[in-house]
Amino acid sequence: MTYLEIVNAVLRRLRETTVAAVAENDYRLLIGQFVNEAKKEIEAAWNWSHLRAAVNFNTVNGTDTSVLTGTNANTRVLDSYNVTKKTELGRYGQNAYLNRANIATAMSTSPSSYDPAGIDSATGSLKVRLYPTPNAVEAIRFYCVTPQADLGTDSDVLTIDRHPVIQLAYLLAINERGEDQGRLSEIQEKRYLTALGDAIAIDANKYDDEITWQAI
Repeated sequence: MTYLEIVNAVLRRLRETTVAAVAENDYRLLIGQFVNEAKKEIEAAWNWSHLRAAVNFNTVNGTDTSVLTGTNANTRVLDSYNVTKKTELGRYGQNAYLNRANIATAMSTSPSSYDPAGIDSATGSLKVRLYPTPNAVEAIRFYCVTPQADLGTDSDVLTIDRHPVIQLAYLLAINERGEDQGRLSEIQEKRYLTALGDAIAIDANKYDDEITWQAI
C-alpha cells in the first residue's frame, strides 16, 4: 500500500475528502506525519519478517571496524556469524573490556566477537568493532531488522502490515482533534491494539523459536 493510499484511508475514517497528493494541504501533511509516527512505533514493536535481511561484508586485514551497509541507527542485530570459520560471533556491549583488549593486547587473528561502534557519518549505517582484529579476509554475516525510512513521496510503499499503521494513525488524528471527550479514542485504541496483536501473532508464527508463550 502506498503512502498516498494510507493517508487517504485515514482521511476516509475522519470523513475528510481524499486527495491526489499528500502535500495538497497542511492537514493532509499532518496526517502523513501521523502515518510515519505510527509506522515507527509499530516497527519497534516486533522484529517483523518484512524488515529482516542479511548484511554481508568481508573483513579487512588489520582493520577492526566495519560498516553494516544498508542499516540505520534503529537497526536491531538478531544474529552474527563468521561464514568463513563457520562460527557465531559473540556480542559484547560497547564497554571498556574491548577498549582495553584491542589496545593492550593488539591481538590479531580470526574475529570471534563484536560490539557496537556507532554510526558511519557518511552513510548513516551502523558500525561494528570486531575482536580480535582480523588478520585475513573473512566473510561475515549479520542478520538484522532495519526499519524502513520515513514515507515521503506519494508512491512510497509501506513494507510492514498496513492495518495497524492505519489504525494507529487514525487514533493519533482523533486525539489531535480532541472532539469526542475521549470515548472514540478509547474504542479506537482497542481496535489498534487488536490489529497490532493480530499482525504480530501472524508474523510470529514464522519464528516459533523466538517467542515464549505464557499463561495469563
